[in-house]
Amino acid sequence: MVVEALQLNERLNRARYNDIGGGINNGLPNDEILDSEAFDILNMYFDKGTNLKVRSGVSKQNTTPATFGNRITGGIQALFNNGTDNIVFAEGNDLKRESTAGVFSTSIKGALTLPTDAYWWFEMFNNILIGSNGQTTASGNSNPIKWSGSGNGVVLPDGGGSAPKLGQLAIFKNRLWGISTDFKNKIYYCKLGDPEDWTVTAAPTGGGNIDIFIDDGDYITAIYPFKETL
Repeated sequence: MVVEALQLNERLNRARYNDIGGGINNGLPNDEILDSEAFDILNMYFDKGTNLKVRSGVSKQNTTPATFGNRITGGIQALFNNGTDNIVFAEGNDLKRESTAGVFSTSIKGALTLPTDAYWWFEMFNNILIGSNGQTTASGNSNPIKWSGSGNGVVLPDGGGSAPKLGQLAIFKNRLWGISTDFKNKIYYCKLGDPEDWTVTAAPTGGGNIDIFIDDGDYITAIYPFKETL
């Protein structure tokens, strides 16, 4: 799409803006990319609806710097429907939230035994914070967890059991998706609109899994939704 602005007189001034719906292509020289692609986009980003938006920038969350005793291996700003706004992060073998401005001392892991220094992925879905750590240990600490914004986190259920062990998470088409940690070429997805039901069924709205190139000697390292595609 090309948008042109014309003056209604003999003097013609034309402003030209190319559609960059093709996204960023930095794998080719500037003069070889398509007109619908951009080599670089500064201070802009594509949201999950493929809309190009201006980055909001960054600002101080607190006037007093926070202090931590262990390694930080993941975090998210969790916004709930009731207005609760918490920064949640993984520190060492704990999950903590911001209790007051600049104070990150409130643990939300409860009775969970969590791995130390594991990398965490977080997503907000249906007013639930969901986290996964990509571990393959047999104990419950390797299963995804959920937190409702108050109290402690618990193991993410699966209709009475536990959701599959997952690494990176993504929200796509009203489902929560995740890379399996037990089967490196498998992606699991939950029931339509219900991240607490991972039961594999033949129903179009049920949960399930997909094997991706299981015999190529490689494995899945990341998933991300973009332009109606995961």
